[in-house]
Amino acid sequence: MIVAVALTSLSGAQIIAGVRQPVPLRTSAPSAQAPERTVWDGIYTVEQAQRGGKAYERACSRCHRENLAGEAAVPPLIGAPFFDRWSNLSVHDLFFAIQITMSHSPDLFAPSEMVADVVSYLLRANGIPAGANELPVSQDELRHILITEPAAH
Repeated sequence: MIVAVALTSLSGAQIIAGVRQPVPLRTSAPSAQAPERTVWDGIYTVEQAQRGGKAYERACSRCHRENLAGEAAVPPLIGAPFFDRWSNLSVHDLFFAIQITMSHSPDLFAPSEMVADVVSYLLRANGIPAGANELPVSQDELRHILITEPAAH
């Protein structure tokens, strides 16, 4: 008999059979005011997503695969699974999960600029259009951008 135990750490990572799994925690305080924008408003640039693709290849593809499909206990980062996991959360929530739980070292967090590039790459890979301005690294700005499913925009 196999028993899986899941614990949630202070960083919001679930530990399942010794493997840390990010939990889509709402790191943004819920408010009565709706976010000002959605990911469909052109919140990153093509160049930023291209840099993010290179960073993803170096830092993320080993576990999440080059095609973003994941495997076994590693979640996919593309298509319906991406939207199922992140819809109705802010871009800050996704950014924070990558920065804090994906460094795989409790004392080393990924630089904010690199995380913004990787988030941009994930958005582009999921068919979300680019815009004229780069995705900011400001937590306050990221909290006001909502991730929504394609049909919802």
